[in-house]
Amino acid sequence: MPQKNEAKTLREEQPGGGLKRVVNESNGAKSLAKMKSPGRMWPDWYPVLATFRNSDTRKATWQLIKTVIPYCGLWYLMIRSIQLDYP
Repeated sequence: MPQKNEAKTLREEQPGGGLKRVVNESNGAKSLAKMKSPGRMWPDWYPVLATFRNSDTRKATWQLIKTVIPYCGLWYLMIRSIQLDYP
């Protein structure tokens, strides 16, 4: 016998089949998902993120270079300062 306050679970698909939005509701509550038209519901800012979906190898390589070279340079300076008895 089902209980009176049993919760329903509604699932909506997201692109790529990855994350799914889960909405729990009690028997008496109205859900926003039921009020809106069925199907996918996207926020207004979702299309703006399209520019970040594809990786750019040239940018990634440049970011690694400008991070690794100063890191190695600082290690070199630390080792040299220890060798020269700098406090």
